Amino acid sequence: MLAAYVKTDLALLYTQTLIAQGAMTETDHSLMALRLSKPLEGANSETYTRIGMDLYRLNASQLSKTAYQQAIKADESNTTAIVNLGWLLYREGHYEEAITLYRDALGKDDTSIAWFNLALAYLAAGSDCGFNF
Repeated sequence: MLAAYVKTDLALLYTQTLIAQGAMTETDHSLMALRLSKPLEGANSETYTRIGMDLYRLNASQLSKTAYQQAIKADESNTTAIVNLGWLLYREGHYEEAITLYRDALGKDDTSIAWFNLALAYLAAGSDCGFNF
């Protein structure tokens, strides 16, 4: 099970990226480091998912993937993190991996976003999965 602390390396990379993008000051960094140094009391998966979303908005895709992977490790039923990780893999051309993640997400929560992304991944992979378009 994932420890109740945000991994220091991920938090550091996250804040360094925010500072480099001008989205965070050194003071903000210090305050965030203080907040993230304390136990997250069961909110690890949601926190990692929010970090992943922020990093994606800053075009830090690799760091975003790491955050989503940590979110999924903390809570395997976090379909937001699963779908978002699938989207990053889709954008990198890893269609089969994205398809696997979308199907996993749909097994946990029947969301329209997962269905739509699954269809895109099948089309990009050259498969219509038996559907007639």
